[in-house]
Amino acid sequence: MKDVKLSEVARLAGVSPGTVSNAFNRPSVVAPETLERVMAAVAALNYVPNGAARQLRVGTNSTIGILLHDLKNPFFADLGEGAEMRAAEHGFSTLIATSNGSGEKQRDYLALFEEQRVHGVLLQPNDFPAAALDQLRSRGIPVVLLDPAPDGSDVTSVSGDDLEGGRMAARHLIECGRRRVAMVSGPLEERAFAERWEGAREEFERAGVEVLPMPSDATIQAGRAAGESIIADGGFDAVFAGNDILALGVLHALRVAEIEVPDRVAVLGYDDIEISRAAIVPLSSMRQPAGEMGRVAVQMLFDQIEGREPEQTRVVFTPKLVARSSTVG
Repeated sequence: MKDVKLSEVARLAGVSPGTVSNAFNRPSVVAPETLERVMAAVAALNYVPNGAARQLRVGTNSTIGILLHDLKNPFFADLGEGAEMRAAEHGFSTLIATSNGSGEKQRDYLALFEEQRVHGVLLQPNDFPAAALDQLRSRGIPVVLLDPAPDGSDVTSVSGDDLEGGRMAARHLIECGRRRVAMVSGPLEERAFAERWEGAREEFERAGVEVLPMPSDATIQAGRAAGESIIADGGFDAVFAGNDILALGVLHALRVAEIEVPDRVAVLGYDDIEISRAAIVPLSSMRQPAGEMGRVAVQMLFDQIEGREPEQTRVVFTPKLVARSSTVG
């Protein structure tokens, strides 16, 4: 594919090369109608700005782009580390970014990855950015989702089975004899949290166990606040949290109130991050192999980069219950 020059965009848009440069770097100084003409020319010519001229001459660089939700959660950090390690085995570096739930940041980083001519992209999407992914793939940049691909999509994906994980978590608490459960779910507008809640709800209702959803942010502060509400209610004998960060916040609130765990209230988390094993009351959790998920995703990416058909286009990891003192004493 022929590289399009900035001067060609300027010629088609009927402006100076400096105006095209401003459209990308300082759009506020460009008149709206001029900006519209420049962007129309960019789209017509498939122009991709790239400050790294040397990389532009050779085509792509030895980098893959990884866009995750949040690196403050150790689960995502472990996933990114697993991906980085597998990429290094192939002689590639990684460019890791976080969207923090922002659709705008997701769009901006995907555009940056395209501009930098990365070899491939791992994406943990906030939504499914079909147009952006089509644009990347049209330029020969393969994509692997770190989330289930939508029905009808041919994008490869690696994910956890959150619906089944929720069911398994509920069955564990039912087997422990718990009859009134608070589900500190996390943000239910996010697919993973919603499916964990739905799977757990199905099992609890089937067993005649009362369950109360407590949607929240996915932070330790939100977990502590939920724990304080649970304490004020006084009637819950178990908590299932949408991730370990939330569960640790609940544990902290219960310990401060001197409520015995698990004798009075059992607590179960999700992800099995490393710190959960070292909590004052070691936390039971649904384990997802974050590092392995990252490694498998990168291998699927390299299968595409090297022109091989992946053995599987959708890899789904089933979580595993790790029972510790917070539920089984």
